[in-house]
Amino acid sequence: MMDNIQEFDTIILLSGDSDFAPIIRRIKERGKHVIVVSAKNHISRELISLADKYLNLKIIRERIEFLK
Repeated sequence: MMDNIQEFDTIILLSGDSDFAPIIRRIKERGKHVIVVSAKNHISRELISLADKYLNLKIIRERIEFLK
């Protein structure tokens, strides 16, 4: 991510693992936006607080299934 930081304004992280917190902090320090997508019971509170936006994967799934 850091190698290509000039190439994007927003990243979408598909994980809830708190191991990503340090890189998310570095990306946000450079003025980039972070969207985290994960299941509610499988995401760290730290990532939720760091993210500009958190999307619950279960809700996304329900909306997609509704469209069928």
